[in-house]
Amino acid sequence: MPNIPNGQAWIGNASGVATPTTLATVATTGAYSDLSGTPTIPSGDLVDDTTPQLGGDLDVNGNDIVSVSNGDINIIPNGTGTLRLDGITIVDQEIDTIGQTDLVLNADQNIRVRKTIVSDNNTDITLNAQGTGNINVSSNRIESVADPTGAQDAATKNYVDTTTTANPLYVAAAGDAMTGDLTLNAQSDLRFADSDSSNWVAFQAPETISANVTWTLPDADATVNGHALKSDGSGNLSWGTAGGASGGGTDQVFYENDQSVTEDYTIGTNKNAMSAGPITIDSGATVTIPDGSTWVIV
Repeated sequence: MPNIPNGQAWIGNASGVATPTTLATVATTGAYSDLSGTPTIPSGDLVDDTTPQLGGDLDVNGNDIVSVSNGDINIIPNGTGTLRLDGITIVDQEIDTIGQTDLVLNADQNIRVRKTIVSDNNTDITLNAQGTGNINVSSNRIESVADPTGAQDAATKNYVDTTTTANPLYVAAAGDAMTGDLTLNAQSDLRFADSDSSNWVAFQAPETISANVTWTLPDADATVNGHALKSDGSGNLSWGTAGGASGGGTDQVFYENDQSVTEDYTIGTNKNAMSAGPITIDSGATVTIPDGSTWVIV
């Protein structure tokens, strides 16, 4: 048999003819090499390959990918690559992030939750819409909410419906007690309905008010029939004659006035006044009669 070059061997074909042929072997690392170098015999174990690559899809054929010795299974995309898990189901495990990073669920469609979302013991579940975003429940209800205790807590329907003056948040339609001022804006009426609530009478503010005014009511009812509320010009109301005569029953005979002037008084400009005397002006009190006005005591 003749000599053949280094790294070759006689290889026979189907016709029984042998020809010198260079042999090649697959190394676990690097490219193919011929027998002229030092051949590397594959071990068939991926442990010996530090940079294995798949030439196609990996079919686990119904088996699992399992770590040993409580080890982690890390799937880390390179650079800006992403990890895509289609049809994912995670059973009895946690999804954690490494370090101070967020877990982002960025689905093309909805993220569906078929079971209850439960936190660890005494741990909050926070829904935080960023910027001007809102939390939208699509016109559905949020159920089983506890009654509020903080200023910014959501109030339940039961809490709003049943809260009374013991914890005043609103004026109850059935009756209530106010602990502060009540303002009716824009000439809104204060209405008093009749027995069947078919009609009412009302008080209303004038269209324009130059300054705030408070009238203080007297502390008792009038002691004289026919007396009316009158003001002292400072917001204090009292009972007194309404300017007409009074008398017993429906009589209008007598004009009554006090006998002492205890406070300063100025008769109106171009007005005349009349009193039934005698009249005493107390010390320190002054009655001013402007030019053109007259005070007659009879």
